[in-house]
Amino acid sequence: MKKLAIVGAVIVFLLLSASGVSYFFAASPMDEESKTFVVERGSSMSKVAKDLEDAGIIRSAKFFLMIYKARGEKMIKAGKYRAYGNDTSFKLIKKIEAGEVVTAKVTIPEGYNIKQMAEVFETAGICSASDFIKYSKDKAFLKRIGIDYPTAEGYLFPETYVIAEGLDARDVISILKKKTDSVLKELNWKPKKDFSTHEMLTLASIIEKEAKVKTEQAVVSSVFHNRLKIGMPLQSCATVLYALDKTIPHLLLKDLEVDSPYNTYRHKGLTPTPIASSGLGAIKAAINPAKTDYLFFVAKNDGSHYFSKTYSSHLKAQDHYIHGEKNGFNDDQK
Repeated sequence: MKKLAIVGAVIVFLLLSASGVSYFFAASPMDEESKTFVVERGSSMSKVAKDLEDAGIIRSAKFFLMIYKARGEKMIKAGKYRAYGNDTSFKLIKKIEAGEVVTAKVTIPEGYNIKQMAEVFETAGICSASDFIKYSKDKAFLKRIGIDYPTAEGYLFPETYVIAEGLDARDVISILKKKTDSVLKELNWKPKKDFSTHEMLTLASIIEKEAKVKTEQAVVSSVFHNRLKIGMPLQSCATVLYALDKTIPHLLLKDLEVDSPYNTYRHKGLTPTPIASSGLGAIKAAINPAKTDYLFFVAKNDGSHYFSKTYSSHLKAQDHYIHGEKNGFNDDQK
Protein backbone atom coordinates (compact mmCIF):
# COMPACT_ATOMS: atom_id res chain seq x y z
CA MET A 1 0.00 0.00 0.00
CA LYS A 2 2.89 2.40 0.81
CA LYS A 3 4.45 1.71 -2.58
CA LEU A 4 1.19 2.53 -4.32
CA ALA A 5 0.89 5.78 -2.36
CA ILE A 6 4.44 6.76 -3.30
CA VAL A 7 3.82 5.91 -6.95
CA GLY A 8 0.63 7.97 -6.88
CA ALA A 9 2.44 10.94 -5.36
CA VAL A 10 5.15 10.73 -7.98
CA ILE A 11 2.55 10.63 -10.76
CA VAL A 12 0.81 13.68 -9.34
CA PHE A 13 4.12 15.51 -9.09
CA LEU A 14 4.98 14.69 -12.69
CA LEU A 15 1.54 15.76 -13.85
CA LEU A 16 1.86 19.05 -12.06
CA SER A 17 5.34 19.59 -13.39
CA ALA A 18 4.26 18.80 -16.93
CA SER A 19 1.13 20.87 -16.78
CA GLY A 20 2.59 23.81 -14.94
CA VAL A 21 1.83 25.24 -11.53
CA SER A 22 -0.46 27.84 -13.04
CA TYR A 23 -2.70 25.08 -14.44
CA PHE A 24 -2.93 23.48 -10.97
CA PHE A 25 -4.27 26.68 -9.50
CA ALA A 26 -6.54 27.18 -12.48
CA ALA A 27 -8.29 23.96 -11.42
CA SER A 28 -9.14 25.46 -8.03
CA PRO A 29 -12.42 27.31 -7.34
CA MET A 30 -12.70 30.51 -9.35
CA ASP A 31 -13.70 32.90 -6.57
CA GLU A 32 -13.78 33.34 -2.83
CA GLU A 33 -17.49 32.70 -2.43
CA SER A 34 -18.88 29.57 -0.77
CA LYS A 35 -20.88 27.38 -3.12
CA THR A 36 -22.75 24.13 -2.62
CA PHE A 37 -22.96 21.23 -5.02
CA VAL A 38 -24.64 17.83 -4.94
CA VAL A 39 -23.14 14.46 -5.76
CA GLU A 40 -26.08 12.31 -6.76
CA ARG A 41 -26.31 8.66 -5.71
CA GLY A 42 -24.59 6.51 -8.34
CA SER A 43 -22.75 9.42 -10.00
CA SER A 44 -19.31 8.89 -11.48
CA MET A 45 -16.45 11.28 -10.76
CA SER A 46 -16.51 12.27 -14.43
CA LYS A 47 -20.09 13.48 -13.97
CA VAL A 48 -19.13 15.26 -10.75
CA ALA A 49 -16.18 16.98 -12.43
CA LYS A 50 -18.37 18.21 -15.30
CA ASP A 51 -21.00 19.50 -12.85
CA LEU A 52 -18.34 21.36 -10.86
CA GLU A 53 -16.93 22.92 -14.02
CA ASP A 54 -20.41 23.93 -15.21
CA ALA A 55 -21.13 25.49 -11.81
CA GLY A 56 -17.92 27.52 -11.92
CA ILE A 57 -16.49 25.78 -8.88
CA ILE A 58 -13.48 24.46 -10.83
CA ARG A 59 -11.98 25.71 -14.08
CA SER A 60 -11.03 22.37 -15.58
CA ALA A 61 -12.89 19.07 -15.23
CA LYS A 62 -10.03 17.41 -17.13
CA PHE A 63 -7.42 18.48 -14.61
CA PHE A 64 -9.73 17.56 -11.73
CA LEU A 65 -10.05 14.02 -13.11
CA MET A 66 -6.28 13.76 -13.63
CA ILE A 67 -5.79 14.45 -9.93
CA TYR A 68 -8.53 12.00 -8.95
CA LYS A 69 -7.10 9.18 -11.07
CA ALA A 70 -3.56 9.83 -9.87
CA ARG A 71 -4.77 9.45 -6.27
CA GLY A 72 -6.17 5.99 -6.93
CA GLU A 73 -9.84 6.57 -7.85
CA LYS A 74 -11.38 5.89 -4.44
CA MET A 75 -15.13 5.46 -3.93
CA ILE A 76 -17.06 8.71 -3.85
CA LYS A 77 -19.97 9.42 -1.52
CA ALA A 78 -23.27 10.98 -2.48
CA GLY A 79 -24.54 14.07 -0.73
CA LYS A 80 -24.53 17.85 -0.62
CA TYR A 81 -21.10 19.49 -0.31
CA ARG A 82 -19.80 23.01 0.22
CA ALA A 83 -16.82 24.38 -1.70
CA TYR A 84 -14.86 27.41 -0.49
CA GLY A 85 -12.67 29.77 -2.46
CA ASN A 86 -9.48 28.34 -1.00
CA ASP A 87 -10.41 24.70 -1.69
CA THR A 88 -8.00 23.16 -4.14
CA SER A 89 -8.94 20.25 -6.40
CA PHE A 90 -7.08 17.98 -3.97
CA LYS A 91 -9.24 19.22 -1.10
CA LEU A 92 -12.50 18.92 -3.03
CA ILE A 93 -11.68 15.36 -4.06
CA LYS A 94 -10.81 14.42 -0.49
CA LYS A 95 -14.11 15.88 0.72
CA ILE A 96 -16.09 13.84 -1.78
CA GLU A 97 -14.18 10.65 -0.99
CA ALA A 98 -14.55 11.16 2.78
CA GLY A 99 -18.21 12.13 2.58
CA GLU A 100 -17.72 15.51 4.30
CA VAL A 101 -21.25 16.59 3.45
CA VAL A 102 -23.18 19.65 4.59
CA THR A 103 -25.35 18.78 7.59
CA ALA A 104 -28.36 20.33 9.27
CA LYS A 105 -29.57 20.01 12.86
CA VAL A 106 -33.29 19.31 13.08
CA THR A 107 -35.64 18.53 15.95
CA ILE A 108 -38.72 16.38 15.47
CA PRO A 109 -41.09 17.16 18.36
CA GLU A 110 -42.89 14.33 20.13
CA GLY A 111 -46.34 13.77 18.69
CA TYR A 112 -45.51 14.88 15.14
CA ASN A 113 -47.01 12.87 12.31
CA ILE A 114 -45.48 11.99 8.93
CA LYS A 115 -46.73 15.15 7.20
CA GLN A 116 -45.36 17.40 9.93
CA MET A 117 -41.99 15.61 9.87
CA ALA A 118 -41.84 15.99 6.09
CA GLU A 119 -42.24 19.76 6.41
CA VAL A 120 -39.43 19.94 8.99
CA PHE A 121 -37.00 18.04 6.76
CA GLU A 122 -37.88 20.05 3.67
CA THR A 123 -37.47 23.36 5.51
CA ALA A 124 -34.05 22.21 6.73
CA GLY A 125 -33.02 21.34 3.17
CA ILE A 126 -32.55 17.67 3.99
CA CYS A 127 -35.08 16.13 1.61
CA SER A 128 -38.31 17.08 -0.11
CA ALA A 129 -41.56 16.72 1.81
CA SER A 130 -43.18 14.91 -1.12
CA ASP A 131 -40.41 12.29 -1.25
CA PHE A 132 -40.55 11.79 2.51
CA ILE A 133 -44.32 11.23 2.42
CA LYS A 134 -44.07 9.03 -0.67
CA TYR A 135 -41.49 6.64 0.78
CA SER A 136 -43.25 6.62 4.15
CA LYS A 137 -46.04 4.80 2.30
CA ASP A 138 -43.89 2.68 -0.03
CA LYS A 139 -44.67 -0.88 1.09
CA ALA A 140 -41.66 -2.47 -0.64
CA PHE A 141 -39.25 0.02 0.92
CA LEU A 142 -40.90 -0.17 4.34
CA LYS A 143 -40.66 -3.94 4.35
CA ARG A 144 -36.91 -3.70 3.69
CA ILE A 145 -36.46 -1.62 6.85
CA GLY A 146 -38.64 -3.84 9.01
CA ILE A 147 -42.09 -2.20 8.79
CA ASP A 148 -44.74 -4.65 7.61
CA TYR A 149 -47.50 -2.05 7.51
CA PRO A 150 -48.70 0.43 4.87
CA THR A 151 -47.15 3.45 6.60
CA ALA A 152 -44.13 4.39 8.68
CA GLU A 153 -46.37 6.45 10.96
CA GLY A 154 -45.35 5.87 14.58
CA TYR A 155 -42.14 4.04 13.68
CA LEU A 156 -39.97 7.15 13.31
CA PHE A 157 -38.58 8.37 16.62
CA PRO A 158 -38.95 12.07 17.54
CA GLU A 159 -35.50 13.37 18.41
CA THR A 160 -32.88 15.98 17.54
CA TYR A 161 -30.82 14.77 14.60
CA VAL A 162 -27.80 16.01 12.67
CA ILE A 163 -28.45 14.82 9.12
CA ALA A 164 -26.78 15.47 5.79
CA GLU A 165 -28.54 18.01 3.60
CA GLY A 166 -29.78 16.68 0.28
CA LEU A 167 -30.03 13.15 1.62
CA ASP A 168 -32.34 10.66 -0.05
CA ALA A 169 -35.67 10.56 1.80
CA ARG A 170 -35.34 6.79 2.18
CA ASP A 171 -32.09 7.26 4.08
CA VAL A 172 -33.73 9.83 6.37
CA ILE A 173 -36.62 7.47 7.13
CA SER A 174 -34.15 4.65 7.80
CA ILE A 175 -32.21 6.80 10.29
CA LEU A 176 -35.37 7.56 12.29
CA LYS A 177 -36.54 3.94 12.17
CA LYS A 178 -33.15 2.72 13.44
CA LYS A 179 -33.44 5.16 16.35
CA THR A 180 -36.81 3.66 17.28
CA ASP A 181 -35.28 0.18 17.13
CA SER A 182 -32.44 1.38 19.37
CA VAL A 183 -34.85 2.90 21.93
CA LEU A 184 -36.91 -0.30 22.13
CA LYS A 185 -33.74 -2.34 22.53
CA GLU A 186 -32.58 -0.11 25.40
CA LEU A 187 -35.97 -0.60 27.07
CA ASN A 188 -35.52 -4.35 26.64
CA TRP A 189 -38.90 -4.41 24.93
CA LYS A 190 -40.17 -7.82 23.88
CA PRO A 191 -43.52 -8.17 22.09
CA LYS A 192 -46.14 -10.30 23.80
CA LYS A 193 -48.67 -12.68 22.36
CA ASP A 194 -51.51 -10.25 23.05
CA PHE A 195 -49.52 -7.02 22.69
CA SER A 196 -47.32 -6.74 19.60
CA THR A 197 -44.77 -4.02 18.86
CA HIS A 198 -47.20 -2.50 16.37
CA GLU A 199 -49.98 -2.42 18.95
CA MET A 200 -47.67 -1.00 21.57
CA LEU A 201 -46.49 1.82 19.27
CA THR A 202 -50.10 2.48 18.25
CA LEU A 203 -51.23 2.83 21.85
CA ALA A 204 -48.15 4.93 22.67
CA SER A 205 -49.04 7.35 19.88
CA ILE A 206 -52.57 7.82 21.22
CA ILE A 207 -51.18 8.40 24.73
CA GLU A 208 -48.70 10.91 23.28
CA LYS A 209 -51.49 12.93 21.67
CA GLU A 210 -53.92 12.72 24.61
CA ALA A 211 -51.60 13.35 27.58
CA LYS A 212 -50.33 16.91 27.26
CA VAL A 213 -49.01 16.73 30.81
CA LYS A 214 -46.22 14.18 30.67
CA THR A 215 -46.65 13.08 34.29
CA GLU A 216 -50.14 11.84 33.40
CA GLN A 217 -49.03 9.53 30.57
CA ALA A 218 -48.98 6.36 32.67
CA VAL A 219 -52.46 7.13 34.09
CA VAL A 220 -53.89 7.89 30.65
CA SER A 221 -52.35 4.62 29.53
CA SER A 222 -54.13 2.79 32.35
CA VAL A 223 -57.50 4.14 31.14
CA PHE A 224 -56.90 2.80 27.64
CA HIS A 225 -55.56 -0.54 28.89
CA ASN A 226 -58.61 -0.91 31.15
CA ARG A 227 -60.96 -0.14 28.27
CA LEU A 228 -59.22 -2.57 25.93
CA LYS A 229 -59.54 -5.35 28.53
CA ILE A 230 -63.32 -5.01 28.75
CA GLY A 231 -63.92 -4.31 25.05
CA MET A 232 -64.88 -0.69 25.61
CA PRO A 233 -64.19 1.80 22.79
CA LEU A 234 -61.18 4.03 23.48
CA GLN A 235 -63.14 7.15 22.46
CA SER A 236 -59.99 9.15 21.86
CA CYS A 237 -60.49 12.59 20.31
CA ALA A 238 -56.93 12.45 18.99
CA THR A 239 -57.80 9.49 16.77
CA VAL A 240 -60.79 11.37 15.32
CA LEU A 241 -58.60 14.38 14.53
CA TYR A 242 -56.22 12.03 12.72
CA ALA A 243 -59.13 10.56 10.78
CA LEU A 244 -60.30 14.06 9.82
CA ASP A 245 -56.75 15.13 8.99
CA LYS A 246 -57.43 18.43 10.74
CA THR A 247 -56.02 20.58 13.52
CA ILE A 248 -58.97 22.17 15.29
CA PRO A 249 -59.40 23.27 18.94
CA HIS A 250 -62.60 21.33 19.60
CA LEU A 251 -64.46 18.46 17.98
CA LEU A 252 -68.14 18.76 17.15
CA LEU A 253 -70.64 15.95 17.68
CA LYS A 254 -70.83 15.45 13.91
CA ASP A 255 -67.06 14.91 13.83
CA LEU A 256 -67.45 11.88 16.07
CA GLU A 257 -69.54 10.23 13.34
CA VAL A 258 -66.77 10.28 10.72
CA ASP A 259 -66.63 6.94 8.92
CA SER A 260 -63.04 5.87 9.47
CA PRO A 261 -61.25 2.92 11.09
CA TYR A 262 -59.33 5.60 13.01
CA ASN A 263 -62.51 6.80 14.72
CA THR A 264 -62.31 5.07 18.09
CA TYR A 265 -65.76 6.37 19.01
CA ARG A 266 -67.27 4.10 16.36
CA HIS A 267 -64.74 1.27 16.36
CA LYS A 268 -63.50 -0.78 19.30
CA GLY A 269 -59.84 -1.55 19.82
CA LEU A 270 -56.78 0.26 18.55
CA THR A 271 -56.47 2.20 15.33
CA PRO A 272 -54.99 0.32 12.32
CA THR A 273 -51.67 2.16 12.69
CA PRO A 274 -50.12 4.67 15.08
CA ILE A 275 -51.36 8.24 14.66
CA ALA A 276 -48.09 10.04 15.49
CA SER A 277 -44.53 9.64 16.66
CA SER A 278 -44.21 8.71 20.32
CA GLY A 279 -41.57 9.98 22.69
CA LEU A 280 -39.81 7.83 25.26
CA GLY A 281 -42.31 8.72 28.00
CA ALA A 282 -45.35 7.64 25.99
CA ILE A 283 -43.66 4.39 24.95
CA LYS A 284 -42.80 3.62 28.57
CA ALA A 285 -46.38 4.43 29.60
CA ALA A 286 -47.81 2.12 26.93
CA ILE A 287 -45.59 -0.72 28.16
CA ASN A 288 -46.05 -0.03 31.89
CA PRO A 289 -49.38 1.66 32.62
CA ALA A 290 -50.25 2.87 36.10
CA LYS A 291 -52.39 0.46 38.12
CA THR A 292 -55.80 2.11 38.35
CA ASP A 293 -59.49 1.38 37.91
CA TYR A 294 -60.08 4.52 35.86
CA LEU A 295 -62.16 4.29 32.69
CA PHE A 296 -62.69 7.98 31.91
CA PHE A 297 -60.85 11.28 31.85
CA VAL A 298 -61.80 14.83 30.97
CA ALA A 299 -59.51 17.75 30.17
CA LYS A 300 -59.24 20.55 32.68
CA ASN A 301 -58.55 24.16 31.74
CA ASP A 302 -54.81 23.78 32.39
CA GLY A 303 -54.22 20.84 30.03
CA SER A 304 -54.26 18.21 32.76
CA HIS A 305 -57.10 15.71 33.26
CA TYR A 306 -59.58 14.56 35.85
CA PHE A 307 -59.88 10.77 35.97
CA SER A 308 -63.04 8.85 36.88
CA LYS A 309 -63.94 5.25 37.62
CA THR A 310 -67.65 5.61 36.85
CA TYR A 311 -69.63 7.27 34.08
CA SER A 312 -71.72 9.30 36.54
CA SER A 313 -68.57 10.75 38.10
CA HIS A 314 -67.21 11.46 34.64
CA LEU A 315 -70.37 13.36 33.64
CA LYS A 316 -70.13 15.58 36.73
CA ALA A 317 -66.47 16.36 35.95
CA GLN A 318 -67.40 17.02 32.32
CA ASP A 319 -70.19 19.42 33.26
CA HIS A 320 -67.85 21.21 35.65
CA TYR A 321 -64.78 21.57 33.41
CA ILE A 322 -66.33 21.76 29.95
CA HIS A 323 -69.70 23.42 30.56
CA GLY A 324 -68.68 25.44 33.61
CA GLU A 325 -71.57 24.20 35.72
CA LYS A 326 -71.42 24.68 39.49
CA ASN A 327 -72.85 21.28 40.32
CA GLY A 328 -71.15 20.73 43.63
CA PHE A 329 -68.32 18.85 41.91
CA ASN A 330 -65.24 18.47 44.07
CA ASP A 331 -61.90 17.85 42.36
CA ASP A 332 -60.18 15.48 44.79
CA GLN A 333 -57.21 14.97 42.40
CA LYS A 334 -55.71 18.46 42.74
